Amino acid sequence: MSNQLENINQAIWELKQMIEAEPERRSLRRDLLRFFFESRQHIEKRGGIPEEDRSFLMLQERESISCVLLHGAGGTPAEMQPFAEHLFSQGYSVYGVRLPLDPKTADTGFGEYIRSRFPGEKGKQTVQKIRSSNSWSECLSHSQIVLETVLGYSPTAYLIGFSFGATLALELALRYPLKGTVLISPALVPASNRRYMLFKFWKKIFPSLVKNMAPVRSTMLEFIDNVRTGLKEVPEPMLVIQSADDPVISARGFQILRRVSTHPGSRFVLLENGGHVIIKGDRSPKVFDICSSFIRDI
Repeated sequence: MSNQLENINQAIWELKQMIEAEPERRSLRRDLLRFFFESRQHIEKRGGIPEEDRSFLMLQERESISCVLLHGAGGTPAEMQPFAEHLFSQGYSVYGVRLPLDPKTADTGFGEYIRSRFPGEKGKQTVQKIRSSNSWSECLSHSQIVLETVLGYSPTAYLIGFSFGATLALELALRYPLKGTVLISPALVPASNRRYMLFKFWKKIFPSLVKNMAPVRSTMLEFIDNVRTGLKEVPEPMLVIQSADDPVISARGFQILRRVSTHPGSRFVLLENGGHVIIKGDRSPKVFDICSSFIRDI
């Protein structure tokens, strides 16, 4: 299996050299994207990721606008699959990114923490693995590499994120010349419910303990705070969709994004209901149509 990955990486290197010599050849850029995707698939398969939870690529035969999809902190690319299929049916190429997060530790990670307290090398390796695979910086750099590769294939690209993925998309939109950005239920301001307030309370008293017990939630909230406090203005067009009854994310984030947006083509849609996961269920067809309309009109 390692030989296969070496062959893929060698092919990627050779294609990059050929593209530098002939940048106008679309077929080379297409092959580069395919080989890059195969390398990701290979790594995820070797890491024991189930097939349905791995990254995916839906590539149109003809040159097309590309969409990069980023899932939420508690999910996998599988939750973005129906949306990707909708976009592909509209004529867009779609790359679904798998973030280096373990959805099993999205809420507590308590079991992993307890096991790490037992003596022995195995416990130490377990807690280190959790830390290395559940950091916002790794999620950001991972998404950045994929986005740069997709932009190399198609300079006309949209970045689409759900929940925590939307926060990542917002940060990347400020760094790259995108055609537009779609933020669905963007995690910018957490809802001030009892669960969040308790988490915040314990994190203040026992920061290291809470970080080990809830690695995904901890890194997510840290990143959200960083992005929100550093947000000044967003010059690129963006679409923001959120439900008014979202129990996870406060509507304050929706208003902040509306205030910092400076592009006349930006759109802000606040649904009456639908909860947090509006990419699934009864609201999803409407959400998909709104997104398609935005991409088509910009």
